Amino acid sequence: MAEVSADQLAQRILDADLLETSQIESCWAELGTRATTAREFGSLLLRRELLTNWQIDRLLSGKRDGYFFGDFRILYYVGAGTFARVYRARHRHTGAMSAVKVLRNRFANVPEVNESFRREAEMVKQLTHPNIVPVFEVAATRGAAYMVMDFVEGQNLREFMKIRGKLEILDALRITADIAAGLHYAFARGLTHRDLKLSNVLVSSRGQARIVDFGLAHDSEAGDETAGRSIDYAGLERCSNVRRNDKRSDIFFIGCMMYHMVSGVPALVETRDRLQRLSISRFTDIPPVSRHMPDVPHRVSAILSRAMDLNAGTRYQTPGEMQADIVAAIDMIQRGETETTVQDPAEVAATRSVALNSEGEGRTIMLIEGNYDTQDIIREQLKKRGYRVLVIGDPERAVARFENEEKAADCVIFGLSQLGAPGFQAFLKFARDDFTSRIPCVLIIEKSQKQFVLQNAPLEPHRVCITSPLKISELRKAIYVLIQRAPGSPVEP
Repeated sequence: MAEVSADQLAQRILDADLLETSQIESCWAELGTRATTAREFGSLLLRRELLTNWQIDRLLSGKRDGYFFGDFRILYYVGAGTFARVYRARHRHTGAMSAVKVLRNRFANVPEVNESFRREAEMVKQLTHPNIVPVFEVAATRGAAYMVMDFVEGQNLREFMKIRGKLEILDALRITADIAAGLHYAFARGLTHRDLKLSNVLVSSRGQARIVDFGLAHDSEAGDETAGRSIDYAGLERCSNVRRNDKRSDIFFIGCMMYHMVSGVPALVETRDRLQRLSISRFTDIPPVSRHMPDVPHRVSAILSRAMDLNAGTRYQTPGEMQADIVAAIDMIQRGETETTVQDPAEVAATRSVALNSEGEGRTIMLIEGNYDTQDIIREQLKKRGYRVLVIGDPERAVARFENEEKAADCVIFGLSQLGAPGFQAFLKFARDDFTSRIPCVLIIEKSQKQFVLQNAPLEPHRVCITSPLKISELRKAIYVLIQRAPGSPVEP
């Protein structure tokens, strides 16, 4: 193949619309001659940060397209998965940096893969959460489907683990809490992941975990056994005897990632062999984490045992439940406690020489409840634990109070069983208004309201539901955990 001249490289740059003619002319003027090599000309373009190595190498190899997807100019190749390649890109007009994921060419003519790629990307476009990488745009260029996402400065969790080996307990717990928070948000909106693994979690340069690739797992060569889920999920669900794509499978694989981070050893034997990955023994023979890390705190071990329980009915039922236990474990470890039995988070105060009646000392709870008997029971039980309790029967008036008194309460309880639609509307306003959106709250609902609330309420890790019949211990646990992890909350109550 004949060597490319500097003039030819310049013409290819213009043909690809990577630079303006004036920019090329400016480079010629700096060189003082066109009698130079393509490599020397390319070096000048790199020094002036007009092009990247990836772009120049492609141009020199004769590739004429693939430099733009929509208005996004591709800068670098980042990595690839089974179905797509990921690039770092800059918007040609705004200069905003993004990641562009492009479906591989070999799937361009596979309708079901294209449809899955686009459908799931459209679903993720509706998700806005700090622990989920957002998708901004889904389109196609020259038959190649692509999606535009936020670019995360960092690396995926698999790469992170290769460097670190294993993580400090607190680091592992914080990353797992981030993953659970993002997944809980998605669950509340009817979306599961179906392919949670280390490479589908990005860790930013600040240590924040963010989930990618929601629902994109698909094996085009597989039959119904694995369709719409990864092989690992198929193996788990066959082993645990649950229906295909059971949402609690995601929780099991959060546990697997946490196990790996804590111990430095994968929970599941890693293999490319399909039959081995589907083997029941691969899931039943996972050793307890203490075998790899004898001094693991008991609470951490208990969280892993429950998350990775092969009985889906006794596994955590939502990621929010798991996150609440992780937050309590972080709190325990930061205080230097080494408990030998798992405690209710609301009972922690008693185990650290704090009187039970001071559990809520300095904390105000607003109870929005229309049933007088329920008002009396909750007020008396919380007052015994040191909380100041404000009881308001009118939900609209209760929420309005925050407009004049920003710190009216540390946590708000909405008794939707009695308040019904007016109470739910008040909660929506409370969750969306800037001055109240970060305040913890608990919704007390009837079983008949549960499906509606889960589908329509903007639930977050600091907004949780409790289903009637109400247990005061469960309510106390929720309040305690929510207040302890609220921004600005001191370690001690």
